[in-house]
Amino acid sequence: MRLLFIAPPFAGHLGRLVPLAHAAERAGHETRFVTGHGKRAWLASRGFRVDVPACLPPGALEAISDGVGRTRGRPWRMVKQARMAARLLGPLVDEIAVLAAAWRADVIVADSVAIVAGPIAKNTNAAWITIAASPVSVETRRGTPGFLGGWFPRDDWVGQVRDAVGRGAIRGAKRLVHRLVRAQVQDHWPVVYRCDGTEAIYAPDAILGLGLEALEFPRDWPAGFAMIGPLFGPPEGLPPLPLAQGKPRALLTAGTHLPWARSQWEQGARALAAAYPDIDFVLSLGQLDGGSVRRLTENLLAVPAVCYHRDLALFDVIVHHGGTGILYAALAAGKPSMVVPMDYDQPDYAARIVWHGLGLQGRHPGDTATFGQVLRQDWPACQIFQDLATAAKPEAAFLAALAQIKRSA
Repeated sequence: MRLLFIAPPFAGHLGRLVPLAHAAERAGHETRFVTGHGKRAWLASRGFRVDVPACLPPGALEAISDGVGRTRGRPWRMVKQARMAARLLGPLVDEIAVLAAAWRADVIVADSVAIVAGPIAKNTNAAWITIAASPVSVETRRGTPGFLGGWFPRDDWVGQVRDAVGRGAIRGAKRLVHRLVRAQVQDHWPVVYRCDGTEAIYAPDAILGLGLEALEFPRDWPAGFAMIGPLFGPPEGLPPLPLAQGKPRALLTAGTHLPWARSQWEQGARALAAAYPDIDFVLSLGQLDGGSVRRLTENLLAVPAVCYHRDLALFDVIVHHGGTGILYAALAAGKPSMVVPMDYDQPDYAARIVWHGLGLQGRHPGDTATFGQVLRQDWPACQIFQDLATAAKPEAAFLAALAQIKRSA
């Protein structure tokens, strides 16, 4: 089959589609990517055919994600993001649908934030698979909702009422935002929820979550949802880290998003390095396009990026922002986390790390007291989740989903 992968040019989203595309090619399928200007060369260097829509201005998608600053607790910035995305929706759908039809795409494989996928699949009669890099974003009818600051589960009636009110608030907020941008999206995205209550932004029959069921709080997933295991993709192909031998080590990273948070993380790294002179610290700057290695202090090294698969096993503690890529990479390496959530779904994943005994939540990146607790404690759950993460076969599960589509075609 011909698979058209659609994702914004964000490493944490686009990068996790790459292993799936490689697996599809090994199985005999043909692949093609549609993304933004910023990742055209990166994908092409990995052997993929890449298209960037002519209607998409350079940097437009990055501006939606990173250009408005912190959105947590600032709903007006979320509305601004929605308006920016709505202006792009119609032209993108029209152009990509023409491309998909001319190429005769059989399946649209789209990242969960690619809101163009549904209309394109409808216009071209292609099958549609949503890849949810952050499963917590998928709404459910029961269980603790996400995007409300990192709630923990409660089994009593108070928790049930709280969760119901929270789910209602989320649905109401989405409907309100949709109403505010209706003029721009009505032709391609007329409703937020289908008649059965599922979200129209996701595929109705195939939502593949890149995570572990064991990490999530109890929820009733939509009928088309399946958790296929974690993928954390890039950073990859980076030079080895110049690390001293025989000393404890800690990694700090805020991922590749959220440039407004960079200065906080360097300040935090310096504070931790000063408080723990016997530990070597590495600060990853999330610069996948290259950069220089800099020694900030005697025991603090700043590097452009870190290769998760190769390097995380070298550290004793991972200090991160709660992005699902680094979170699952830390689990696969069997390492405890100090999570300092900055925005979006990160407070929810910080809550899951704490709830399952996989680390602690810090108040800020330089939280020396919490870091010391993580360093001194034993974390037996890390071994359990490492076994679960390494045993998962997401590529095989993805190929099985494709085979199901082919049989039903």
